[in-house]
Amino acid sequence: MRGVVVLLPAVLAIAACNPRPTELHKLELPGFSIEAPRYLKPPADLRYNDDEVDAQSSLQRVTILWHAGAPLGTADIEQIARTVDTAMADDEIEWDPPRSVTLGGQPASRLDGGTDGLSVVTVIQVTCGDRSILMTITGLGIRSFRERMLDSFVCKPIPAEEARLATAAPIAADDPSVFAGFRHLDDELANFSITNDELLATFELEHPATGGAAVDELAQLTEALTGMYGLEAHFTAEGKPDVRDDRTLYRGALALDRETTRWAAAVVLRCAPQTVVFGVATMSEPDERAKAADWLAKLRCSKPGEPPPPIAPAKPDEPDEPDEPDEPEAPAPKPVKRGKS
Repeated sequence: MRGVVVLLPAVLAIAACNPRPTELHKLELPGFSIEAPRYLKPPADLRYNDDEVDAQSSLQRVTILWHAGAPLGTADIEQIARTVDTAMADDEIEWDPPRSVTLGGQPASRLDGGTDGLSVVTVIQVTCGDRSILMTITGLGIRSFRERMLDSFVCKPIPAEEARLATAAPIAADDPSVFAGFRHLDDELANFSITNDELLATFELEHPATGGAAVDELAQLTEALTGMYGLEAHFTAEGKPDVRDDRTLYRGALALDRETTRWAAAVVLRCAPQTVVFGVATMSEPDERAKAADWLAKLRCSKPGEPPPPIAPAKPDEPDEPDEPDEPEAPAPKPVKRGKS
């Protein structure tokens, strides 16, 4: 799932004196509709299971993204708040407690933040069928349209698309044995991560913003794949890319934060003129990158209606080990009574 995009801190330095109400227009998005600012103009080829629309004006930014599976938990929403705090380092955001609401009759959760008496951030997620929709509204003057926008939300699941969500997968292979020994890392459908205990690979279906420099698109990949974990990863490619038919392979390193770097191999699979699959595999030793790149080269984009690859389900969460009981403190020694001398 993609990272949450916020406005630059400089935006909040602009005076907001009685901003004009933002004009809205109706958007028919895959499986739901909503009225949104006119500057939000989505493309026509949006996917049902996992996609986003995002746009900004001079003072505001609106992002709507959706994914298959359960909504984010409270901890993830709070992480979004911390991400916003980091992006707006010069403006301290005061957050209201997260609260449960309804949106178009669907269960939702909402988080609002402000600074200097202005409401500048709203994060809201709503369940719609077997998908979760996350909306972020940031900037100045959002009160002029925010409630009108949210009140217009209508959930309209498409039965045939809903039936395919359980088996949605961005990748496949002509030889299914390439997935032998792999299992899902978790049950989050939007975060297609698998592991065989030697390498961890994560894949994301995207509409690339650039038209050929795939290495530039890897920045989108690492932001999308690590944003949910509160990380700001950066992939650095080494050497020339390896181009094989409809895929481009890279070797390099993935910096997860200032202190943690993993060796990595990455792939960009070209599915259609406007669609690609990004993938990145991380491992502990640099010599393992060649083997990982060869494995990535055997993958391809999944085809519409194709069964999911034979990957084992995620391991059940292991229960926490009970804390060992504290050892009883030894009794204090009794004072020695001394006789009279």
